[in-house]
Amino acid sequence: MITGIAALTVGWVIPLPFGIAAVILGHIGLVQVKKTSEQGRTFAITGLVTGYVSIAIGLIVTILAVLFFGALFLGGMGYGYGHMPDFGGGMMFP
Repeated sequence: MITGIAALTVGWVIPLPFGIAAVILGHIGLVQVKKTSEQGRTFAITGLVTGYVSIAIGLIVTILAVLFFGALFLGGMGYGYGHMPDFGGGMMFP
């Protein structure tokens, strides 16, 4: 649960490692609770939920960043709106 909370709060810089750790530890916790009949199932489930949420947020942020910087890069190369790329091959249409 602690790694899941860390993934959502301080893991905003790199949330995926914290989220993956939360999911792994949450599953380990559920197996241990099931074997020993101890308390802590709620903590394990909380770790799983926060871990999966942080992984989803991390993937969405990564995809948006790639799209943003890809558009920024291509726009800087002249592939923006209203511009035809000039490949230097002469006339495009006769």
